[in-house]
Amino acid sequence: MVIAIIGVLATIGGIGTNTAMEKMKKNQAQKDLIDLQNAVRLYYNSYKKYPVAGSGADVTVETDAAFMNPLLGADDEALNPKGTVFFSGQAAKDRGGSPAGGVAFEANGGGALYDPWGNLYSVTIDTDRNNRITKPGWDAEATVPIVANQPAIAWSPGEDKEVDETQDNVKSWK
Repeated sequence: MVIAIIGVLATIGGIGTNTAMEKMKKNQAQKDLIDLQNAVRLYYNSYKKYPVAGSGADVTVETDAAFMNPLLGADDEALNPKGTVFFSGQAAKDRGGSPAGGVAFEANGGGALYDPWGNLYSVTIDTDRNNRITKPGWDAEATVPIVANQPAIAWSPGEDKEVDETQDNVKSWK
């Protein structure tokens, strides 16, 4: 009888711990998304351009090293000649050979940014500078398909790693 009660309590405690861990991961992802938006804004304010190629239609990229290096100040002076650090994140954790929850730093100080579940974030940047970004097509709950007055929007597919399965996606807009 006592063993059964202990088993039930352990199960309840385990469920509560998993829920708390997921909430912490979502909070960390939300913080990363806000930090990314701010880094893109600061980069633009400094250089009067965005850290991506192209102008015209808005550009969507992932937070791989090619995108993150200029924001991390590790760009060999091509896109960030001042070497300014616009994004400073924690080092990613190794989850069985895959990075998660931070920047997978490279020797030059650059690297890719991963969400807490090991996915690269996606970022859409207002490269046409019209102060309007169209939300991704998967955002069915969007009543207004435009985000205004943001230099960028960003999102994570969440734990299931599927952006089209939206119940656990984390996004930077409302």
